[in-house]
Amino acid sequence: MCCVIIGNKLMVRVGPENYSDCLAKPHVTEMDFTGKPVKGLVYILPEGFESDSDLAYWVNTCVNFVESLPPKPFKKRPALK
Repeated sequence: MCCVIIGNKLMVRVGPENYSDCLAKPHVTEMDFTGKPVKGLVYILPEGFESDSDLAYWVNTCVNFVESLPPKPFKKRPALK
């Protein structure tokens, strides 16, 4: 998962290392989809991604983090009956 719109907010995966720096930016809040903050994911309020350059910043931040992750191991699915 990289980023997604939930309601009117942009949820972005920034990673644990970037979490504090991102929270310090304007229009950014903790992602608390489960009722508890999830370190590494933040919400961007609409004012924080109104412009194309703001949206590009957040999408690029997500993509850079996700591309830094190791590949997931392949999971063999059970055969369908």
